[in-house]
Amino acid sequence: MKDVAKAAGVSVITVSRVINSPELVKEKTRARVEKAIEELDFLPNHAARALAQNNTNSIYLYIPQELTISDVFVMHLVAGVSEELSTAEYFFQIKRDLNFTRRCDGVIVMGLETNEDIIINEKIKVPYVIFGQTDLNVDTVDINNYKGAYMMTDYLISMGHKRIGFLKINEDKRFTFDRFEGYKKALEHHNIEFNESLVREVHNREADGYEKCFQLIVEQKPTAIFCSSDILAVGAIRAAKELNVKIPEEISIAGFDGLLFDLIAEIPMTTIRQPVFEAGKKLANLLLKRIKNHNEATENRLITPELIIRNSVARCNE
Repeated sequence: MKDVAKAAGVSVITVSRVINSPELVKEKTRARVEKAIEELDFLPNHAARALAQNNTNSIYLYIPQELTISDVFVMHLVAGVSEELSTAEYFFQIKRDLNFTRRCDGVIVMGLETNEDIIINEKIKVPYVIFGQTDLNVDTVDINNYKGAYMMTDYLISMGHKRIGFLKINEDKRFTFDRFEGYKKALEHHNIEFNESLVREVHNREADGYEKCFQLIVEQKPTAIFCSSDILAVGAIRAAKELNVKIPEEISIAGFDGLLFDLIAEIPMTTIRQPVFEAGKKLANLLLKRIKNHNEATENRLITPELIIRNSVARCNE
């Protein structure tokens, strides 16, 4: 930096400003400095800068052990986080536990179960953001699962369906509750009585989607089934085909995710697309803002999902 400053006829502080806050430097001065940087083939030493500023330029991304990193949902989120952090010249490390052996500037947290946020708050001593919702005074980003489920149920009703089965994921997490509530609220809005016999609790696996939908079709004969995830809907499609129930002529099947399985299903799937990549970018963006300014008011972002209409849903003939 001293060499650059000498070549450009400016102070070392001015060179630092051109690198870190170019908008604060006059255009002519900035041009001289940038020319000197190019001629001298100067590369900023980010490690030295981080040391001088008492930061690490590193972020931890906490993903609990029970979540598989190869899961398409997790991969989309990680990709969004990665794009935003790399643009800001930060790197991140995926952590599977909360034992932080090295310093970091902040933490992105995902996959929390109900009330687990209180434990997180006690353990993390640096700025952090949560993917999900919490009563704590921290920055959060989440998909509006309630609205997504309401949108899908409302669409099925608009297609003439009243006996709508629902596969509810059996996990102690906010998103499962929100999707179930969105389903019930849409029924209520259209004066359709909620029927508990049309609901099945499932583990989020294709085999469970197959088994519970097989039972649901045989025992309750719904005209449509709304699955809480696309992988469950893949199982539901398999069950209907095995029972020789035509999709969508005799039964409509819809999912929730829009990340992969909706595209590779045997029948192009009507689903709710979660903008998870965008959520990952927003999480990283909020964390970087929080690191720079600890005193700003917290932000709680709910991202609206998108209804994707394909061939697995048709108008009810009953």
